[in-house]
Amino acid sequence: MASLSSCLCNFSLLFFLCFSLSQASMQHKLDWAIPNSNGTDYFNYWASHNRFQIDDTINFKYTRDSVMVVNSTDYKQCNYSKPIMYFNDGATNFKLDRSGDFYFISGTKGHCQRGQRMIVRVMSHPVTPSPSATPPGPPAPPVLPSPSLASTVATASSFASVALVVFSCGFVFFYSM
Repeated sequence: MASLSSCLCNFSLLFFLCFSLSQASMQHKLDWAIPNSNGTDYFNYWASHNRFQIDDTINFKYTRDSVMVVNSTDYKQCNYSKPIMYFNDGATNFKLDRSGDFYFISGTKGHCQRGQRMIVRVMSHPVTPSPSATPPGPPAPPVLPSPSLASTVATASSFASVALVVFSCGFVFFYSM
């Protein structure tokens, strides 16, 4: 049977790993081409089924085309005459550097009208509450798990769901995004 200090050390390590994993940025790979005639909403469907955070990157792969970042009006009108940013290297890595909406269109004439455009919504980081004017009272004493008692600890964020299950000082780890 493992000692209590060994259990607490293992639990602390797992908690740290879970927190680190939930804060990691993601690489989203995307083949940027004209969708087939039935898939004019293909890219917005793809974007709506992915979760984007600040510092994530979209890896656009394409040939004989381009990627433009435009404002919402130019997105709606498929206007590629005044892009905010323009890329035509065939392998664009675009870093999402703020929360909010990003509007992408193809810079090739006629492609946007045929569905090669996308809105990506980037979530903001959770706001950390500011310290209150009154100092907090003394911290509550820690509750130590009993080696013979099964307990469940769950922590969740808007980015990932992590469950740690402690059973007789043996750990089972589940991580999902």
